Amino acid sequence: MEWLQKEPFAEFPKIKPGSIEYRDYQVNLARVAERESTLVVLSTGLGKTVIAALVAALRLDKYPDSKILFLAPSRPLADQQARFLRRVVDVPEDSVVCLTGQDGPAVRKEVWKKSKIIVMTPQALQNDLVQGSYGLQDVSLIVYDEAHRGVGNYAYTFVAEMYERQGLHQLSLGLTASPGHETEQIKTVCRNLRLQRVEIRDHSSPDVKKYVVAIDSEVRYITLPSEIEVLRDILYELLKNYISPLQNYGYSVPDPRRLSKKQILDLQSQIRKEIGTYTRPPRHLFMLIRNLTAALRVNSLLEFIGTQGLTPTLRYIQGMYEEVRNKKGSKGVADLISRSEFRQFENLLQALIAKGHRHPKAELLLEIVSEQLSFNKDSRILIFTRFRDTAIEVVETLSQLD
Repeated sequence: MEWLQKEPFAEFPKIKPGSIEYRDYQVNLARVAERESTLVVLSTGLGKTVIAALVAALRLDKYPDSKILFLAPSRPLADQQARFLRRVVDVPEDSVVCLTGQDGPAVRKEVWKKSKIIVMTPQALQNDLVQGSYGLQDVSLIVYDEAHRGVGNYAYTFVAEMYERQGLHQLSLGLTASPGHETEQIKTVCRNLRLQRVEIRDHSSPDVKKYVVAIDSEVRYITLPSEIEVLRDILYELLKNYISPLQNYGYSVPDPRRLSKKQILDLQSQIRKEIGTYTRPPRHLFMLIRNLTAALRVNSLLEFIGTQGLTPTLRYIQGMYEEVRNKKGSKGVADLISRSEFRQFENLLQALIAKGHRHPKAELLLEIVSEQLSFNKDSRILIFTRFRDTAIEVVETLSQLD
């Protein structure tokens, strides 16, 4: 097909000139997915959305009066995909829309009529289809982002069933970086989403390798200061108090300093199964469940204080209080925040924050970023964090740079 041209940009109908860099594997996968409903398994960072945009452009070129439906599991993801599609697909920008549950049903119905590319959360679409607000007859492509979710009662499976019944020009594209390790799970996703083919690429694939930039990795180790170690000791003592009753009732529990989240969850599961064997379960079993729920929170606090920082830990504690105030917290959380050891931990934490103490990785981060910027002031630096609260602290830390 003549619509694929080599270097430096992919040029073919319905894609804005110069908007998508040509990459063999992306255009090859788009060619495959345009012919047959396909699950594309692609490692993170290799451009799954680019492939979706290429396939969408081809379908709009083939069926000019059709619509493209792009499903993403959350509003932030949907917003992100809509922005990208507006930038690269050659259709009026106001015909690319993002619709979620935050938009009312009447609004979604009206916007649907006027739009060419609709990016939606699947739950909102499912509600509209159930209500009969519109149908999928004019949709020439459905893209399922994070397609591995297409199992059980998740809305993707309902949408796929309705599309199979209603679509006049059906084609589906599933995108995922993590389809599951079991072959049967991949088959289930394909069956549920009506995908006939699976294409897999990673950084080592022959058509991907030349686009992958070599990465040098360096691990920097830090030592926690004594102030943080004192906070951890308080938490370990709390954890010991919560798990000792389990040991007294004959359950095998590791030392608090080696107790993992998985082990706590396994113990909870074990005790819940035991509760299910009784008509009238002994009261101590419910007490043990409460203790394990509290132990999970202590485990999270240990992770926060050891790896995320003082302020993110305080924000996590404030969230626990909010849960209890709104009566959303469990008995285990309520019990935890009522304990004197917990109040001791919180008071010391607040005192350290007030004195300007912070996790040592903050200073190391400043050092690394400053070093890179002094070497090249035009550097672009990506910093990844696991939690939103940590990201906030990182921004506050970096604001100290000149």
